[in-house]
Amino acid sequence: MASATCEFSSRCAVFLGRSVRADVAMRYRDHYCMGDCSACARWALAIAIGIDEVPDGLLPYQHERADEYLIQAV
Repeated sequence: MASATCEFSSRCAVFLGRSVRADVAMRYRDHYCMGDCSACARWALAIAIGIDEVPDGLLPYQHERADEYLIQAV
C-alpha cells in the first residue's frame, strides 16, 4: 500500500530539497511528508497562512518557530 504524500509537497522547500541537504531531505520526507503530515510544523503553518508564506528555512520539527512566525504574520 502506497503512503499518501503531503498536499504541499510540490511546493515545499524541504520536500524538494531546496533548504536542506538531499540526505536530510529524504529523512524528513520519510518522517513528515508521507502519511500523516500533522506532525510537521511546515504543514501546520501552510494550513494556517498558505504554503507560499512558509519560510524556506523552517524545518518540520520547528513548531515554536512556526508559532512565532504565525504570530508575526497576523
